[in-house]
Amino acid sequence: MPDRLVIVGGGIAGLVAALEAERAGFRVTVLERGYPGGGNSGRNVGRIRRMQLTEELTRISIAASDYWLRIDALLGGRNPLLYPTTYALVLYDDEEADRLGALEPMWRATGIDARLHDAASTLARVPVLRGGERPVGSVLSSAHLVHH
Repeated sequence: MPDRLVIVGGGIAGLVAALEAERAGFRVTVLERGYPGGGNSGRNVGRIRRMQLTEELTRISIAASDYWLRIDALLGGRNPLLYPTTYALVLYDDEEADRLGALEPMWRATGIDARLHDAASTLARVPVLRGGERPVGSVLSSAHLVHH
């Protein structure tokens, strides 16, 4: 196996790939035409949520979330600017609420804290929705924001 690796792009994906490659024993060079994190990584905010609509995607999302929760160890203890928050999937259709409510057992089985809320609970927990179109409910779950 070659011991050198070149990664093109010093955004969040390229830098994480470089960190992981170094952990695997590669000598890594990152090529970036600007400055690290200066492109989309520097302008966007990422959202990490564990709750997904299939078990397979939920398990992938759990793995990705767990990775982000321990990325500070890869960065030598540096804070990756990970902020806990709540993810709200607002529902405006009874059929959609029924379909998502049926996913609650899968979320519980995979350790996800997502659950269906009725209209009153949604408006109490997400007050910014008051005064607009009335939702029939929501799915609320813990999440994180990542500032790159």
